[in-house]
Amino acid sequence: MDNGELISKASNVINSELGITVKNEPAWRPDLKGIVESRFHLLNISTKAALPGAVLPDFAQRGAPDYRLDAKLTLTEFTQIVIHFILNHNGRLLERHPQPLPDVLADHVPPIPLELWKWGIHNRSGSLRKMEPEALRVALAQRDRAQVTAKGIKFHNLYYQCETAEAENWFSKARIKGGWKVEIAYHPRDMEKVYWLKGPQEYEDCVRTIDSIMLYPGESLEEILWLRGRQMAQKAAYSDVSLQSEVDSSRAVDEIIQRAGQAAKTIPLEAARMKAKPREIRKNRKVEAEKLRAEKRTGRAELSKAPPEVSSKPRSMSGLDAQFWQFAEEEEDD
Repeated sequence: MDNGELISKASNVINSELGITVKNEPAWRPDLKGIVESRFHLLNISTKAALPGAVLPDFAQRGAPDYRLDAKLTLTEFTQIVIHFILNHNGRLLERHPQPLPDVLADHVPPIPLELWKWGIHNRSGSLRKMEPEALRVALAQRDRAQVTAKGIKFHNLYYQCETAEAENWFSKARIKGGWKVEIAYHPRDMEKVYWLKGPQEYEDCVRTIDSIMLYPGESLEEILWLRGRQMAQKAAYSDVSLQSEVDSSRAVDEIIQRAGQAAKTIPLEAARMKAKPREIRKNRKVEAEKLRAEKRTGRAELSKAPPEVSSKPRSMSGLDAQFWQFAEEEEDD
């Protein structure tokens, strides 16, 4: 390997579950990993010319266009294009292929990477092990720990459920006795499902709960974290506005209460005591309601009596018509 991501516990899983021995070459020795060193560069060269939005060498020069504005591909579409380039590489005829083995010539194998691979698997490497696709997917997934809670198996604030959790009432137990940790495997680009690791080479699918399935549907872990960070930034940006609104509302309520208190002081003591009786409270409430209805009726009546202001001048006029109306108004004033 290229001394990269597999220098971690992930290589232990590949060794134990897939039976693959991982060897990492030392740094500063490109001669030991020539294919790895050059293949990504060659792939980049072959794809950049065909992809909109690819940044070309003259990007930083004065007057050069901003190639980023031409970008149109989503991450899924870009991945599909890279896969097509890889398939094309493995299916094309090799023009500079080294001298093939006599057995290869005898079997009429064309110098095509895919055909040479198939011939080598059949004649040189023996019988390969076969695995279920889902088991291979779990073996290659990243490992982490999730928390069993009353709402579900919590991982990055997303909640999951599985058959065992439902059958054994995990969530009810977590509500009563408190939660606990479980080992899971997940793929960062697909957070719709995780795997509960029950034991060595044993797993169970965990899907999103009904309450959680509407949060970030179809998003990768990186996109979920970015969206969540953006939401927190928006909350922080509007916290001052919310606080000011709360202060203004509290001040307005205090002013209303203060005015009501000042008005109550003008009521004679005996009248105030009479109003405080339960029978008088109901009566006063009814009188106040009738008073408000009468004020509303009076206001609507005054609005209906006021004649609308209508101009005798037409709304749109030509130049001659405008001069005529101006002359008529001047004559009227005289």
